[in-house]
Amino acid sequence: SKELRTKLYLLKSRGTQHESFIDFMAETSERGKRNHELMNKFGEEMKKMDEDERIEADIACKGLLNIHLFPIGIFKFPKAELENVLEVLNVKEDVKDKFRQLFGMIIPVINILNESVECEGY
Repeated sequence: SKELRTKLYLLKSRGTQHESFIDFMAETSERGKRNHELMNKFGEEMKKMDEDERIEADIACKGLLNIHLFPIGIFKFPKAELENVLEVLNVKEDVKDKFRQLFGMIIPVINILNESVECEGY
């Protein structure tokens, strides 16, 4: 009969139900191990990427200066652009030297509500 042929075919190709179950469990276990190894690999890659980003951020921060533009907030800019920043903010020539000194010690405050900057502070 057709039903017996199907059963015989399945028995020959896949084995008994017990053998099929054992194969299924072995395959599932192996897949779990592969997934675990893959997760560990990705975790290590992510840790390395985080460390690389931290190093890049530390390097980048060393070349930056901070300025508090009142009332907006604190901004960072490259040290090489200090003269351009002072020019854009319309800092008077006689006050620029004071700002250059302050950048090494504190975060200077510039009140940008004034047309030109005559002193540090609000």
